[in-house]
Amino acid sequence: MSKYILSDSLQRAVEIALYLNRPLLLCGEPGTGKTTLARELARRYNDTAPDGFAAFYPKPLVFNTKTTSSASDLFYTYDALSRLRDAYAKSDSAVENYIDLNALGKAIALKHSIQSKGLECISQLKLFREKNVLSDYLSKPSSSIVLIDEIDKAPRDFPNDILNEIENFQFDIREMKASIDSIENEAKIFVIMTSNNEKSLPDAFLRRCVFHYIDFPKDQLVDILKVHFPGWKDEFENDVKTLTTKFNQIRDLPLSKKPATAEYINWVQYLWKQDLFNTAGKPFSSLYPEDQEKWKSSLGILLKNKNDYNQALEALSKM
Repeated sequence: MSKYILSDSLQRAVEIALYLNRPLLLCGEPGTGKTTLARELARRYNDTAPDGFAAFYPKPLVFNTKTTSSASDLFYTYDALSRLRDAYAKSDSAVENYIDLNALGKAIALKHSIQSKGLECISQLKLFREKNVLSDYLSKPSSSIVLIDEIDKAPRDFPNDILNEIENFQFDIREMKASIDSIENEAKIFVIMTSNNEKSLPDAFLRRCVFHYIDFPKDQLVDILKVHFPGWKDEFENDVKTLTTKFNQIRDLPLSKKPATAEYINWVQYLWKQDLFNTAGKPFSSLYPEDQEKWKSSLGILLKNKNDYNQALEALSKM
């Protein structure tokens, strides 16, 4: 059973990006499900691909952006140091043994399939030689989802440097003097990028994306909780709604770091384990001292800053 609730607006953004064959750029505060969306869509589309799409690889191909990332890293990495070391040791130092395809490189290989003439130049890479889940999908053209996570962490030129590649899905491996050209078939590559708005992205890059901002799911928290707890009992719903109201009141404070969905779920789990559901609707001042201390301790699940904690503690004492 899926634990991801896809809002109508996000579903439409996904459909538009797929229809236009454009990258989907997701923004929003941490904990709103930006990264999880890629896993959910890969699972769904592996079961039932959209019309006109070849079957999808069942997991997203993930590229975790770093402050040192370059455009070529999205496609492959070359371990020059290991090759040099092995050359000195007189081991087999053929260049293909030191090249690993990364997220978009793997997606392009899946799109071509192993039979494609376009892959002859790299078919000796260990990706194709070794038995693994990915190789099972190389026998015929396969669609895939590529997740470029936290692209706003990359150097300034990174987004513009990958414009041509994410439009045409082609790249070069300089060390092998190999070129993987674009190919048209029923296999699609759906690129999803996430950003925490840490810095602005270039206009030329943004023009090529479908943009969607994921709001914090304030009104969906109870529904989210239900899918995370298969043994949910309706008799708890009123207590959980009261807890959720308290949580949203804490989030509405001028905090430096607002708690996210995962922290909300952990918080409710803790309160349940401590048998505090039945105290959710009672004034804090009327609780037994030991229950007050448990409530105070629970704030450490939500808040990671002393000033934030103190604000929440003051607000809790008035609830």
